[in-house]
Amino acid sequence: MRESEFFADCFDPVYDENSKVLLLGSNPPPDSREAEFYYSGPHNRFWQTISAVFGEPMPTGNDNAEKIAAKKAFCYKHRIALWDVFKACDRVGASDSTIKNEEPNDIKGLLEKTNITHVFCLGQKAYDGYCELRKKLNKAIPEADLLVSSSCAARRAKSDAELIEHYKEELMKVL
Repeated sequence: MRESEFFADCFDPVYDENSKVLLLGSNPPPDSREAEFYYSGPHNRFWQTISAVFGEPMPTGNDNAEKIAAKKAFCYKHRIALWDVFKACDRVGASDSTIKNEEPNDIKGLLEKTNITHVFCLGQKAYDGYCELRKKLNKAIPEADLLVSSSCAARRAKSDAELIEHYKEELMKVL
């Protein structure tokens, strides 16, 4: 079995003054860290799914910097903020089930300085971590809704079409 590794402060939050919805993951897996941006692993369906929700092509670029800029622009256009529940944790590879020794991000601080009105957690570990943080903060942050993770493990839970419909149904309630 592989040993756990400690990961900290991987990505800054993506948001602007128009952000309305916060999408929270747990903590970036190795392939996203290598690509230097959220949900950028080759088997993660996030960008495919979210693009289909809005009826747009996936954000792309000629190099990694252009790809990241295009993904950020997509988020800004659609009033989406991205971040992770945990700023630091121990984990084995990409598996959320191995995450331990979690240190939460300052989600309350982000929410206080934005116009975000709704929080979605992408996957059970992110949702559980957010709920625990909310409990510690005496419910000073809003309740969150759970979205099925777009990671490769989620492939067993929903087909591409089902995942798109699930995201569309939930996001369009608040956007």
